[in-house]
Amino acid sequence: MDTDPVATQLRFPDLSEGARPLTVTYGYDKEGDRLWISFVDKPIPAYSFVVDDYIAVRIDLETNEVVGIEFERFTARAVAKHPELIPLLPITTGAQRKLKMRKKQRASETEAVRAIVGRLTPALA
Repeated sequence: MDTDPVATQLRFPDLSEGARPLTVTYGYDKEGDRLWISFVDKPIPAYSFVVDDYIAVRIDLETNEVVGIEFERFTARAVAKHPELIPLLPITTGAQRKLKMRKKQRASETEAVRAIVGRLTPALA
């Protein structure tokens, strides 16, 4: 993957254990086989930066901070290439789930979000 100048300026949210608490919302559209993850509480103006043929990051227009990730062909491609995302799959289509990144009750989901952000960060640098 060639490095894009936009990609080198992206800032992902800090999801490490010691970071400030963050609520992540995610949802799945079964008909479109699309999973989305949002790092913001309400919609904000953003654009999509395509990472590869099935992953795009949503970027805040003003701050260049990553505010979300979208996976097209989620079960067909993304889960096969990124099995750490499997804990996010059981959500029903059209539903949304809020995930407190510091709560232990959904540790597998929390780790799935951390893992994909961790894998995307060096890939974009």
